[in-house]
Amino acid sequence: MSEEISGSHVILNQMRKNDQLARWLFRRGLRPVQLASFVFIYGLIYSFLLPLLYGELSQALSDWSTLIIVLVVMPILVGYYFWQMQSIQTLFNSLASQVTDKKLRQKASLPFAHLFGHPIWFWLSIVIGIVQSVYIFYVMSYDRTGWQSHLWITIALLPLRFMAFYALVYVIARQAITIISVNRLLDVYPKDVVLQLDGNAGLFKLGRHTLSIGLIAGLVGLIFGLTLLRIQQGLENYSAEFVLEIIIYLVASPTLFVLPLWKAHLLMERTRNELLLEIEREASAQYAACLGAMRSGKLVGEDGERLEALERLVERTKRLPTWPLNIGIVSRFGAAVILPILVPVGLNLLTNFVQVLVSKFL
Repeated sequence: MSEEISGSHVILNQMRKNDQLARWLFRRGLRPVQLASFVFIYGLIYSFLLPLLYGELSQALSDWSTLIIVLVVMPILVGYYFWQMQSIQTLFNSLASQVTDKKLRQKASLPFAHLFGHPIWFWLSIVIGIVQSVYIFYVMSYDRTGWQSHLWITIALLPLRFMAFYALVYVIARQAITIISVNRLLDVYPKDVVLQLDGNAGLFKLGRHTLSIGLIAGLVGLIFGLTLLRIQQGLENYSAEFVLEIIIYLVASPTLFVLPLWKAHLLMERTRNELLLEIEREASAQYAACLGAMRSGKLVGEDGERLEALERLVERTKRLPTWPLNIGIVSRFGAAVILPILVPVGLNLLTNFVQVLVSKFL
């Protein structure tokens, strides 16, 4: 296979190279939605069928914060893990296609592309998945009061726990390598397409890709929102650790969103400023020419029209964006970070309010 990024699947193949699970899933033609569906079905078995068999169904149904994590968070996380690979390849194809010099493109990106297939990610995922599974088994074995503490229900939780952390390690590693690789590629990015706004030739494709970080942030935020709900219901208490985690989440989420875009921002800003300087110099020269023509009585309409056109071009260039973002991307990311925290608590407050109204008027 040619070691070429644009128009091929070299990065995708590198990601599959040492991810045995991803390779097995690809060979069977599974899609991210199908994988998420399988995890969801397994979650249904774990959350309802097993508790029913062992007489724990009522407790399981009352613990709906855990049900949301099992039936919503985990399927989305695993589906995202599988979808992320194609998304990264698509991003590189879009960005690298604008670098017409093939050798320059390969020199800039391919050394980092091989990091996607490094065997350390597979073994790190396996180790962390096993450690987390052993840890949760120990916790459930020690605390025999909850519905999840039944031996076979606990055993059934282990594959979910392992898969969640296996996927999470790969998601984080791929995102980190993507940031490094994209920044290297931007070093050779052509200036004539940096400020294009169509989202294809320009850098807005990168902005839309980083929006996917909001999905993972939203899953974490949902867990915080469910914890807040349990605190509101008196099932848990506030702690300094929880408040610190919320603060870290609110700071880290926008940071991780902006970080992949920082070098693109610097490139867009530098390119805009260079273009603006060029146009302003031309406008200044045209102004001086018009002034000289006026003093000599030779000023014509075409001179003034050209000066006006240059001045309009200066104003338009000043308004060019210096971030590969628009209001839609920013608002969607903000909603993904904030709403999962607020919605569970808000729905609970709304439910309580409706119940009060019903009890008052009926």
